[in-house]
Parts: sequence; structure tokens; C-alpha cells
Amino acid sequence: MRFFSFLLPWALNATPAVIPTPQSVEWHGAPIVFSRSEPITILTTDRDSPTFKAVVALISRELPGWNIEITDRPPAKRPAIVLWNCEKRGVPDGRNGEAVLDSTRYFGQSYLLETHGNQVRIAGATAIGVLYGAATLAQLFEPSRDGIRVPGATIRDYPSFRYRAASDWLLRAELNRWAYDWGDGNAAYAERIRRKLDFCARFKINMVMFDGFGWSPNRTPGYAPMMRALNQYARERGIKLMFSGFGANFDPRKVEPEFHIGSILLNRRSYPYGPVYSCFGEGRTPEHPTYGTCRSNTALLAEIAREFDTFVRAVEPGALYVHHEDTGHYQTTQVRWADRCEDCKRRWPNPDFAAPDGGAGAMANGYRNILQAVQQVRNHDSGYDAARDCAVVFISPPYGVDSQRSGMGAERVDPDLGWNKTLEFWTNVLAQMPKTPNLEVGFREIFANREGKQWVEAYRERMTARGLNPNMFIFFLGGADQYSNGSFNYPVTGSSVMNGIFDGAESMYNFNGGLHQETQQVINAEYSWNSHGPGRMTPSTFEEGLRHWRALMKNEELPEAVFGADGFFPRACALVYGRRAGAAMSKYFSYYEERVAGELPDFYPRKAYPLVVLWRCLEGDRAYWDVQPSAVEQRALEALNIPRAELQRRLAGLWRQTANVNEKAEKLLVAAGSSGDLREDARQDLERLRLSNQVGQRMAALLAAYHDRLAGAANRQDVLGMNTAFLGWLRSRARFDFTDPKGGDAASWIESSEILRSHLLAGAH
Repeated sequence: MRFFSFLLPWALNATPAVIPTPQSVEWHGAPIVFSRSEPITILTTDRDSPTFKAVVALISRELPGWNIEITDRPPAKRPAIVLWNCEKRGVPDGRNGEAVLDSTRYFGQSYLLETHGNQVRIAGATAIGVLYGAATLAQLFEPSRDGIRVPGATIRDYPSFRYRAASDWLLRAELNRWAYDWGDGNAAYAERIRRKLDFCARFKINMVMFDGFGWSPNRTPGYAPMMRALNQYARERGIKLMFSGFGANFDPRKVEPEFHIGSILLNRRSYPYGPVYSCFGEGRTPEHPTYGTCRSNTALLAEIAREFDTFVRAVEPGALYVHHEDTGHYQTTQVRWADRCEDCKRRWPNPDFAAPDGGAGAMANGYRNILQAVQQVRNHDSGYDAARDCAVVFISPPYGVDSQRSGMGAERVDPDLGWNKTLEFWTNVLAQMPKTPNLEVGFREIFANREGKQWVEAYRERMTARGLNPNMFIFFLGGADQYSNGSFNYPVTGSSVMNGIFDGAESMYNFNGGLHQETQQVINAEYSWNSHGPGRMTPSTFEEGLRHWRALMKNEELPEAVFGADGFFPRACALVYGRRAGAAMSKYFSYYEERVAGELPDFYPRKAYPLVVLWRCLEGDRAYWDVQPSAVEQRALEALNIPRAELQRRLAGLWRQTANVNEKAEKLLVAAGSSGDLREDARQDLERLRLSNQVGQRMAALLAAYHDRLAGAANRQDVLGMNTAFLGWLRSRARFDFTDPKGGDAASWIESSEILRSHLLAGAH
């Protein structure tokens, strides 16, 4: 077993450490002291602005029980917090020429915070800049004998990336299962999301992967009005909630129409019931090239446009993640282009997928259809204007340039060919697209080429030279993500230290930061706000980048700047939970045991951390639950060269160890809850985490017994009894009134127990 040992950072530093790290800090002068016997005075001329109200709420949460006084006149002798929106009021006297107060720079999100006399002055380039300045101030508050004090400082600050998707509130990557649906009904879910959006504002996170994978505004009762209200709440805090789905290749396994998440659009000669035909598209199954892949079919394009118009008009999203063929590299896409239909061949005759009269022309036609459908949406009742308020991100094909990485295929390809042809393809696509700032092209993590040039630099150079839109959305897989085999269940990694590789991108999406990962969200926020922060890692070669990336994902590398005694991880735990509570939580999230069960399929992690998000473990393990070996299990038996009883014995051992780990780690959650300084806005999260830890312990014990049964070492009736007891315990501890069509993580608890029961009963015959 292993714990990381941490000291609290304020025991080591004379001045507060702010997360995310500001771009420039000067400590100077005497602190400003606010007396507990007097109200906190906030000076503003913008008291009715929703964003200003968010500022006051943020400060109030940091100072529970304090009286807050709002005024437009400074008090005669008492200290005050002064808020100044430069976009509305101009630059304050004496601050002309301050770059951070220019609303045309730094995405309008920059601010200047300074202490002067008995005032803390926060000037923002825009209202959102003021909010971010207040978020920094909230971390500068220090207890003093009579109240609180703010150290003398001048802070100039701005983000490295316009959009910082440090939070992923879906359990299946950009797909469905809502992380924060805890089965307690619509109202509780919506209130929780508002609380989480306040959390995002506190750490300057302004994009959230929020829902997918389809464009139905009716997926659950009350969905559209609830989402519209949450999007409005997010916009008032400068946050974009991102909704994901297909723009082509409407894969039914991901759309899941049975859950009303999306629809399946097909290539048809006429609509709605004409003959189905095949065209360019993904080739995973014979049906895939029929799933709405044809770019020359005007009736199909109209169906797609209608779907986007209906969804955007109803939901008012902040961003759309529009996925097409799931193609990682250029060569695979080029091969498939030859399979386009005769109409597409007549319209785009060039056999080169990158050519403007070949694949680039066809793809641009499909992208343009969606972009125009989205950007023409204007809701006069709410003031929502999609052309202004909604970022549209097109993902694939293709979204990478090399194959020797997770998710990019096993075949070897020519990296120079992929690099150059991918640049050529997107150049020719964007040349045929409308010029709009709210368009981005999405890529997976791409490391330097053999000349040491980074992908973002090469892409921006190419697009800027041709007067094209250079905006890029980076999707950075990082482990601890409920996705990556071998590391999906880790609670935290330091992979976002590599965000600086992607400097120049418009959006930075760190592909983790979900359920029970608020601390990971804070670490991601650090390196997406300030990619030059302490511990930044920017390998200059492909091999070095690949090596560090893989090691960081698996926690084989633990950067000192993140996991050291004064690192971002222990500091984030303290900020999220409270100083003493955070010390216990840092031990909880870093507690694990090395796996002792022997060799297993690659899916299973080698480190047994407390199991608190179950669905991914359960879905992967489910392949080994059949009374007779499934095809997946049969392949594993052949690869490991062991009999079934031995594999099942090893799986029982892994689950037994997991149950023990959860049981031991429970003490740390108890310690956090009884610490005396647990933050009120983290209390609900800790309670849910403790329930999830207990569920994980009981489910692991049940699965250990079940695998023992398949190995011939347990009685069927005993395992059935355990399963019945587990279901009874679940129903006495948790509600199952879901808002999410799929039911979040908790639905998988019930689903898996019922599947186990059916297998046990089938095994009786």
C-alpha cells in the first residue's frame, strides 16, 4: 500500500498560493485588514449585473457568516473591495496602457488586482475578468486576530487558452451517463449543477463537457427547459456547457435511441422511407457507411440541419462537440474515400481526400450545413444568439496524425505523410467555410514531428498564412478518465502538466475531471489557465512526448510540482474540502495497493485504488460473467494461456483486494468528515463519495464471490444470498429517481446486480 505524505502549503509559504497560478504577482506593502465586527464593503456601480451577483455570491461563500454591504460610495475609514468593469467604465485613472485591462486582448478574461491604501481594487477587462479577479481574491483571504486580511499585492493575470475544459461531467468520455445525477430527482440535479458551476467559476474553468451523444431536446421529461436554465446560469459566469453528438456516421451504439438520447439518420434516396445506400464513412460494420455519411444528399443535409436547429433553439447550448467518422489518421480516411457513392464522385471527382474537389470539398459541405443551421438560431425571448453564444467544434475526420497511440489504430503509418496531408486537408476545408470566430477544429493529443515542431504551431502558421480560421480544440487524453485501459479508475493524474505543448490552441480539453474528481479539475484548471505554471512539461521530440504522456497517465511519473509536499494536489484538496479535511482527502485519493492477482487482461488496472465510480469496472468485468466463456473471455484465456478456473480465481482475487482497499480507505473519509473545517459546499460531495466507497466495497465483495463461483470455489445459493442482501442494502441507502436517461453511475449498481442474479439463476439449470 502507499500514501503520499503532504505538508500544508501555508506552513511553508509566507504568502498565499493561488490556484490557478497568476501570470504575474508582486507582493508589497502592508496587508489590508477587514474587522469581523464590521461588514465587508463592496464598491460597485454594476450591482444589478448577473455576473456581479455571482461575484458577491463567490465572496460570500468564502466568508460564511459575514455581513456584505454593497454601495457605490467608498466608506470613510473602513476598508473596501472595489470592482471595476473596464468594458463598461473605461480604464481607471492612472492605469492607461495596462494590457490586462484591454478587452480586445486575452479573450476579454484578464484582470488587475491590487491593494492600495485600505482598498482591494479589482479591475477586469470585462465583467468576467472582474469575476476571475474576485476568484483570486477569495484565495488571498487569510485569518487574522480580529477578522481577515489580504496581503499587499499587485496581480496581473490572464489565461493561456480561451476555453478551459478542465471538467468532464460525463462518465463515458464525451458520451452519456451524467456524473452528477445521483438519483435524487431533477430539482436536486439542477441545484447540484449550479453549485458545480460556481465551483468552476472559483477556479476559472469556463468549459464543461456536459451531455451527449445526440441532439434530442426531449430525452427526459423537462430536459429542454432545465438545460436552457443551466446554460443561462453558466453564461452569466462565462462558462460554456458543451453538448456532444454526431454530424455524420450516426452510430446507434452511441446515439442509443432507446434512451431518447439521439436519432439515427441514414443515407436514403428519399425521405423518410426511401431505399438505404452506402457512401463514404466509417467501415467498422457493413452498416456504418449508411449511417448518415453522404455529403451530397441534400435531403439528408436538410434532416441534419433540422435536428441541429431544433436542439440549439430548445437548449441554448454554449458549445457543440460535433463528431463525424471516428477516424484518427489520414491514411485510413483516404482509403475509405474511394467508397463514396456515385453522386459524391460526380460532385467531388478527385480521388485525393485532401483535395478541395475531393474529400475536403465534401467534408466542408457537411460542416458548413451544420454551422449555418446552428448560427441562424436566435431566441428573442431570452436574447440567445447562437452565432455569438455557441462555439461549434468539428471533430474528425481526421483528428490525429500518428497511429502508435491509444485510440489511433495499431497499423503503422508514415508520420510525415499524415502530418502534411492532415494540414493540407484542413486548409482546403476551411477555405470553403464561412469566416466566424465561433468555429473550431478538434484534434487529439499530437506530439512534435521529427523536426521538433509542435502541431499547434504548424497548424496556426498554415491557417494564418492563408487568412483562414486558426482556432483549434485540443482533446488531451490523460488517464484517470473512465476510458483508458489500465488507468481509467485512478482518482488523479498529473498529465495536464503537458498542456503547454498545445499553447496557441483556442480550447484545451483535459479528458478527465469527472465524478469524485473535483481535485483533478483544479489541477487541470491550473495548467489550462497558466500553461507556464510550475512543473510545466513540454517535450520537444515525439519520442519524449510519448514517453512522458504514457508514464503520466499511469501515475508512473508523479511530478513534484503536482504531488510534492507543496504541490497542486495537496493544495487543491485543501481548497476543495478545507485545510484539515483536505489533508485527509489527499491521503484518500493517493491511497492504493499494487495488484496482487497476477496477470489479467489489459483492461484491468495494475493499481487498486478505492473503487468509487463503478460503471466502467462493471461493464469491463461483465465480459467474464457468462456461465460459459464469452468470446472476449475466450480470447483472454488464449492470450494468457491459462484455464478458465485460473482466470476466474485471479479475478476473484482482484475484487477481494478491491473490497479490502475500500474498507481501509473508509477511515480517511470519516476523518475528513469529522475534521471540523469541511467546507459547506463540499459536504454533499463527501457524503456521496462515502456512499460510493461503501457501494464499491460491497459490490467488490459480491463480485469476488461470483468469480469464485465460476472458478468452482463458491456455493451458488450463498452468492445469490449476497446479491439479494446487496440490493436490499442499496435500496435502503440511495434513491434511484434519475434525471439522466441512462441513470448515471448509480444505475449501473442496480443493473449489474440484476445481471448477476440472472446469471446465477441461469447457472442452476
